[in-house]
Amino acid sequence: MILAVASFPLKVSYFGSVYLALLVTILREPFGLLATCGFRFLYRQLDLRLNQPVRLLVWVVPICFATGAVDFFYSETILHYGWGITSEQPVGLFYLRSLLYFSWTFLYFWIRDYLAVQARLAELAKAEAAAREAEFLMLRAQVSPHFLFNSFNAILANLTRHPAAVEAIVLGLSDYFRFSLRHRNSASVTIGEEFDAMSSYLSVEKARFRDSVEIETAIDPDVRSVQVPGVFLQPLLENALHYSLKTSPLPRKIFVKVGRSALGGLSIEVTNSGKWVDPPANGQPDGEGGNGLTTLKRRLALLYPDSHTLSAGSNAAGDQVTVRIDLSSPDTVEVPA
Repeated sequence: MILAVASFPLKVSYFGSVYLALLVTILREPFGLLATCGFRFLYRQLDLRLNQPVRLLVWVVPICFATGAVDFFYSETILHYGWGITSEQPVGLFYLRSLLYFSWTFLYFWIRDYLAVQARLAELAKAEAAAREAEFLMLRAQVSPHFLFNSFNAILANLTRHPAAVEAIVLGLSDYFRFSLRHRNSASVTIGEEFDAMSSYLSVEKARFRDSVEIETAIDPDVRSVQVPGVFLQPLLENALHYSLKTSPLPRKIFVKVGRSALGGLSIEVTNSGKWVDPPANGQPDGEGGNGLTTLKRRLALLYPDSHTLSAGSNAAGDQVTVRIDLSSPDTVEVPA
């Protein structure tokens, strides 16, 4: 519509008649509208992109020239046989119509990429908000009365009978909160730092539950420097411990493994003894913890929309549950600052 209105004075000047200009507009512009709608469908099916210029030109050049040719012969044939009108410069008209299709094509790709960038910026803004929310949830979980209550009770219970356990709890708490304070304003940390902090967290839980809980952890030294969003491992460990305590016979077992995935990315695997428990139907936490996996899923979807997989389920025997996260290229993913 905009092109038809903008080009109408040029048609009047070229044909010397408002009637002929209107006739040509009625014949050509609806065809152009249908053609560009077809372009949009075809370009999406071919998955053409501006960042692939060679492939883009290989397809766009013949498509635009072919459409320009069909447009030219369609309108010229009708004008010639219907009204006896023949263009004085047919070759130039053919190239003009083809150029219009080229212009529309690259305008389409520019607008599409611009909208994609804006959508990505909006997603990053949401991710930043989610990171702040996760930081708040981390601090609340770490300093919550429930967490401190259990830790202090463990200290009191072991003061006389197991003084070594008291030392382990205090040291674990100290390391744990030191990490929290150091990174309270950080959007990202290395997986090695968080792994060490979560080892301190697990040492506190081990001291609390003693022989009723067995914990094994391992990390590949080659991945320790990989950057991940803050509070990455903790939701998995809290989730594993929570459901292991609820569903596993003694001794409860927790296994944590961090390394390279088969595709060269980061792989995190947390396994706990016990049974798989379906999340509540309303999607709300059960009131006793165990909501970390839901929060982590949302953060992964925001921060790693096309470069992560998350799987969770029980083994064939039904006595172990494993949650596995694979990041395809964690070193190149941008975490909001």
